[in-house]
Amino acid sequence: ISITGDINVKSAQGVIVQADELLDEYVFEGDELLFLPGGPGHKSYYDCKDLLELLKEYNKKNNRIAAICAAPSILGNLGYLKERRQWHSQALKCS
Repeated sequence: ISITGDINVKSAQGVIVQADELLDEYVFEGDELLFLPGGPGHKSYYDCKDLLELLKEYNKKNNRIAAICAAPSILGNLGYLKERRQWHSQALKCS
């Protein structure tokens, strides 16, 4: 899903990839996972208010969010990694 408003997305290596959908047109219903790819483009996540709202909604509902490479930084800046880490540490104490 493209967050840029353009169905064609350019990778850090200059490769053009056609997204299946645009973020502002996609209906998130029944999706099991929100996955954020990383790389230099992750900085654009901070400028996408719709994505930030979606992340807040997913986190509030305790839905799954995955991120790789540099993308976890947005989750950290939103405070979600700290919350997850606390939950995991409590689960480890109970084992």
